[in-house]
Amino acid sequence: MSLSRPSARWLALGVACLLPTMPVFAEASTDPDVPDALEARIDALEAELQQLRAELEALRQPAPAVTPTSSASRQNAFNPDIGVNALSTLIFDSGELSDARFDFNELELSVSGVVDPFASYYASLVFLGEEVEVEEAYATLTNFPADLTTTVGRRLIPVGLWNPTHRHAWPLNNAPLVIENFLGSPHLLGTGVTTEYTWGGSTAWTASAGAYTELEGSQFVEQGLEHPLLTARVQAFVEQPEGGLQFGINALHGPVNDEGTLGSTLIGLDAKWRTGN
Repeated sequence: MSLSRPSARWLALGVACLLPTMPVFAEASTDPDVPDALEARIDALEAELQQLRAELEALRQPAPAVTPTSSASRQNAFNPDIGVNALSTLIFDSGELSDARFDFNELELSVSGVVDPFASYYASLVFLGEEVEVEEAYATLTNFPADLTTTVGRRLIPVGLWNPTHRHAWPLNNAPLVIENFLGSPHLLGTGVTTEYTWGGSTAWTASAGAYTELEGSQFVEQGLEHPLLTARVQAFVEQPEGGLQFGINALHGPVNDEGTLGSTLIGLDAKWRTGN
């Protein structure tokens, strides 16, 4: 087969164009640096993959527990709950409404808050005319084995249903005679420690024991730790479809003279029925 002159010239030109590129392809395919670069890139990708796996495993770990020194706990300690309760009595000196007057009894200011997950505090001030009395000031600690709760400070001693209740929350204006004669009026107050334990399901049980000194409003007298007032209470709450029954037994034992040579023991029962859900 013969080629014309124009075809031969175009064929020669095409061969001449291809020849300079052939050594370039040959050099690229035989460059010794290419495998090293790929290997380095693979190592870098593997290192990045290991780092991502470590970060993913860290995200899967549970969040750390709140510690007592957390900033949220410290902030809450300086933002307490504050309550104010006023107690006043409407008195009729005669049968006429014009003779009715209000008698101011007391004003109570309460402050409470959580210091950290294991401690809380409560304090109440009572204003009686120009006098101010620290009625309660105690701390409650919960970081103990077996879910025990311990309260330390000045408080209304937790015996019976009436004594731990503040006066503004009484269902009646006057304390019952049995409370005034045996525990004191209006409350049995003391400074000491109480430990409490709660257990049970549909029937919830609570047992507490305490020791108190510096008593006020009681037949018991004690100013030191040698002969403190000892208290104990066992309470049960039986849940019912339309409410529940709460009953308890209380015991107190302490000195009735300054020398501690004479003592008295009180045992009392209490019960309360709660209606509704």
